Amino acid sequence: MNYYVISPNIYNDGENYAQKMFDQKVAAVGWDNDSNKGKQFEAIVQGDCIIVAQRKDWKWTYYYMGIVTGNEDMPSIGSLSKKLSPIVSLVGNNLNFDNWTANGSNQIPSPQRIDINSNIDIIKNIKNLFRMHKYINLLRSTHNLILTGAPGTGKTYLARQIAEAMGAEVGFVQFHPSYDYTDFVEGLRPIQDDNGNVGFERKDGVFKEFCAKALENLLDSQKSLQTLQQEISVRDKIYDFVQKSIDEGAEFQTQGTKNKFHIIDSKQKSIVIEIPNNEKSRIISLQKSDLITLLENNVSISSSGDIQTYFQRKYRTQQDSYTFVLYNILRNTKNEVKQVSLVERKNFVFIIDEINRGEISKIFGELFFSIDPGYRGEKGRVQTQYQNIVEDGDIFKKGFFVPENVYIIGTMNDIDRSVESMDFAFRRRFAFKEIKADENVGMLDNLAQKDEAIKRMKNLNAAIEKVDGLSSAYHIGASYFLKLNDYDGDFGKLWEYHLEGLLREYLRGMSDMETKIAELYSAYNNETDN
Repeated sequence: MNYYVISPNIYNDGENYAQKMFDQKVAAVGWDNDSNKGKQFEAIVQGDCIIVAQRKDWKWTYYYMGIVTGNEDMPSIGSLSKKLSPIVSLVGNNLNFDNWTANGSNQIPSPQRIDINSNIDIIKNIKNLFRMHKYINLLRSTHNLILTGAPGTGKTYLARQIAEAMGAEVGFVQFHPSYDYTDFVEGLRPIQDDNGNVGFERKDGVFKEFCAKALENLLDSQKSLQTLQQEISVRDKIYDFVQKSIDEGAEFQTQGTKNKFHIIDSKQKSIVIEIPNNEKSRIISLQKSDLITLLENNVSISSSGDIQTYFQRKYRTQQDSYTFVLYNILRNTKNEVKQVSLVERKNFVFIIDEINRGEISKIFGELFFSIDPGYRGEKGRVQTQYQNIVEDGDIFKKGFFVPENVYIIGTMNDIDRSVESMDFAFRRRFAFKEIKADENVGMLDNLAQKDEAIKRMKNLNAAIEKVDGLSSAYHIGASYFLKLNDYDGDFGKLWEYHLEGLLREYLRGMSDMETKIAELYSAYNNETDN
C-alpha cells in the first residue's frame, strides 16, 4: 500500500471542487493520461491511499482522503478520476504534515508519494483516522455505542479517541453501585443561605447539564444558519432580478440625469449595463458587492450621493447613480437582515465508563425513552421526576429530551458479573462493539519494551484461550503493560502485582488451578510456543 498527496485545481470560478469530489467519493485531476503527471496519477492502483490537499498562504489545507477501489470515468469533475472507499474528511484533523515538503518544494507536485520510512508519524495518523472512521460511522448511525471487551483492552482510551476524532465536546462519568438518578439526571441538593439556614434546591445532574450545553449549541447554530440562509437569499434575489431584467429587456432610469439604461449581462462579481444615450461610457459595470452590502444592512439612502458617503469614498462615481436605482427596486422587496456570526454545530460525546457497574434502571429512569436513537430531539421529550419544580427560563422547562447532537459511548468488561443486571430494554438502545486485546496496542508506542510487551501479551492470551471455560473475552489487554513504567520495565513485577491475581480470579473454582497458573506464567515468559 502506497500513500499519495495530490493537489488538483480545487477552485474554479469560486466553486470548491474538493467538496464536489468528496460528495462523489472520487479523487480527480485535470491532466490527460499522455502527460507525465497524468501517467503518475494513473499509476496509483487499487488499495493505495490518496490525500487531497493544497498549500495556501504557506499552510497545508487538507480536504479528505480515501482508499482507491479503481478508476472512475467522471469527465465533469476531472480528466482522470479514482473511486475512493472508504472516504474520510480531514477537516479539523492534523496529519502532522508541518515539517513535510514534496521534494523540498513548498507546493505539492501532484501526485507526490509519501516516503513511509521517513514519515512514520504521518502514516500512523493516517491509519488511525481510517480506524476511527468505522467507529465514528457506527456511533453516528446509532447515537449510542457500548465498547465491550476483556480487561485492559483500552476501551476508555478508544472512547476518548473517537470523541477527539469527531472534534466533539466531551463529558465523562464512571458508574458505580451507589451512583443514582440524582447524580445523573436531577435531584434535590442541600444548600445553606447567608444566615446558616439549610434547605434544598433542585440541581441538574451531570448528564442533563451536558445535554443543556449541547442544546444551546444546537439552537444557536440553527439560528445563525437561518440568518446565513437569509443572507444567501440576498444574492439569490439579485441573481433572479438581474436574469429577469435581461430576459424581459427591462428599462430603468436614473434619478437626476434621467439616463435610461438596461442590464445586458451578469458576471460573477459585476452587473453589466448599457446606457444608449451615454456616448462616453455606453457600457459600464456595477459591483454586486455594493448591492449585497447595502441590502444586508438595509441602508437608508435618498440619493446616489448617500452611497458615496456610506462607503466613505473620496469621490462619487457614475456607477453610484445606477446602483442607487437598482438598490431601491430590490430594497422594496427585501426585509431587513441582521448580521450574526455563524455558530458551528458541534458534536457532544458523553462517555460512561464502567456503565454496567451502576444500577441502570435507577440511574436512567424515564431517560430509557429519551436516549432511544429513534426518539432523539423534542419527539423524545419526557417529564422528569422533578419537572414540577424546574425553574422558569430553564431550557428544559417543558420537559427533558436528549438533543440530536449528543452521542453516548459506554464501556464495560463483558465478563464482569454485573453485566447480568443490564436488562434488554437498555441493551436494545445501544450498539455493542467488542474491542479485542490487540486492537489498541498503539497505546504502547511510547513504551521502551513495546515489542517485548506485545509478544508476551499475545503468548499469554493464546494460552488463556486453551483453558477450558475461558475465551478471548478473558484476554489481557495492552493497558496492563503500561504499568511497566512503574516498575522500570520489570515484567516479573507486572506479573506478581497485577496479572497473577486477575488470572487466579479467572480460574477460581477450576481444578488444577496451580498447574494452569504455571502454564500461563510459562507462556507469559515466552517459554512455550503458542
